[in-house]
Amino acid sequence: MPIQDGIDLLDYLVQTAKDYYKYVPGSQTVGGPTEITAITKHEGFNWVKRKHFYSKELNRRGFSHE
Repeated sequence: MPIQDGIDLLDYLVQTAKDYYKYVPGSQTVGGPTEITAITKHEGFNWVKRKHFYSKELNRRGFSHE
């Protein structure tokens, strides 16, 4: 499976779980922003999707602000 397909599948499954548990009675155990990383043999650790605690000026390391 190509890495992008795996990332898309992971994002879909996490979002599905978040949407499901939004309507389940009881405490909200799943939710909030989703952070995704890819770890490969050749490229190592790479952020795919992450939340930002600081402004764009302080997060200049090539991360997109989606």
